Amino acid sequence: MAKFLLNLRPVLRPSSKISSLRCMSSSNEEKSVKKVEKTEILQKYLRKLKFEKEEEKEEERKGPFKNYFEDEERKKSSIMFYEEYFDKNTKQKNRENFMSALEAFKITNPTKQLYLDFIYGALLKMKEFNAHTHLEAYRKLMEIFPLGIYNFLKEKKTLYNASNWQGPLRCVTKWQRDNMHYPRHQNCAIQILEQMERNGVILDEDFVRLTIKIFGDWTHVVRKAKRQLYWLPKFKNANPYPIPSIEETEKMKDMEFAIAALKRMSLSADNDTKIVTHFTSDIEDINKEDFDDTWIITAQSQKQIKLLKEHNKKIPIFVEGPFIAWIRSKIVEYFVMKTDPDPEIIEKIRHSQNFYDIEENLKNLHNMFSDPFMESDAKSKKIDLSVHQMADGTVFAMCCTGTGTKTSLYCWTKILEKQIEELKDFVIVYKIKPKPSFLVDLNKLKQKDEKSENQ
Repeated sequence: MAKFLLNLRPVLRPSSKISSLRCMSSSNEEKSVKKVEKTEILQKYLRKLKFEKEEEKEEERKGPFKNYFEDEERKKSSIMFYEEYFDKNTKQKNRENFMSALEAFKITNPTKQLYLDFIYGALLKMKEFNAHTHLEAYRKLMEIFPLGIYNFLKEKKTLYNASNWQGPLRCVTKWQRDNMHYPRHQNCAIQILEQMERNGVILDEDFVRLTIKIFGDWTHVVRKAKRQLYWLPKFKNANPYPIPSIEETEKMKDMEFAIAALKRMSLSADNDTKIVTHFTSDIEDINKEDFDDTWIITAQSQKQIKLLKEHNKKIPIFVEGPFIAWIRSKIVEYFVMKTDPDPEIIEKIRHSQNFYDIEENLKNLHNMFSDPFMESDAKSKKIDLSVHQMADGTVFAMCCTGTGTKTSLYCWTKILEKQIEELKDFVIVYKIKPKPSFLVDLNKLKQKDEKSENQ
């Protein structure tokens, strides 16, 4: 047995050394592998950050249609596709030509191939053809989606219902509705609804029924359409001084825009204001050859007439303007007859503001119960000021003219002198400012461009 053990000893020594060397080498290899893994993780993290930044830039560049235009090749092909229909009507870009382009797509493509590309392209072209504020144009776009066939077998006795349509995009089960079946098509319809909301177009019940026919009830598109149908009319009718609708503004003239702007500004402050239209041709005291034949619209109340009569004759009156008011996308210029700020009125306004200040009244609550004459003092502090008496001056009248020149404003003062005889004794100073640089008539610029191209 001893001999057998002696024979084994020289065999055990080299094996122990080899195992120790292997352990050392394995530990070094593990450390090197860990270092490599750390560097790879850092590189992956940096690549991920770069990729996220690039994606954000691409999303900003793609705009509202980023869900669909994912690849540059698809974007280029879609642009080439829909521009064939809209470039035919480049001479006259109006709403009728836009509708004819939609009908041409239906006739030339009975199978409706690439209809999503066409819808996205039509949404981009709507503003050029002045169809972005018209409900019928959006209804025609929704009709490009495949509607399907009405199911007469299910309902024989009941009345017509939009939920009985069977189409290729219709969601039937609850699973399909919640998980947004056909997401590309539903996102396209949602983009149509969002563009309607941005441009102030309010949909009707027929439009909601059309979405139900295409996608089915309680889908994502139909939910958005029903929310718009509920909320947008509420927001529209919440304003006590409503703006004229988009269809009305298209038929309105400059005089009607001026009346609408003066009503919104004056009636919101004083309900007794009267808006009267005059013409320079009706004035007898002036030479009509020296003055333009225009219209003048005045807005003045009985309180303003009383303030003007009680005004000090030594203090001059100013006619300032033009100021700007917006009626939807139309700019209206108006002028104001007023005086410089009066220090007595400023002090009265300051006292009235302190009287209505809640924080100061809460601080002095203990004096209210201790002082028996507090109520009489409070009444003396409360001062009734007119709405037209402000810190920057008292406003006597407002007007809009057809030309906005100094001669038309001179005619306006002559019209007011007939109503208020005291106005003849006042010194009237005209402060007419130049028009802002951003007020440019686009129609005139287009005419100039067309003339230069023809030449």
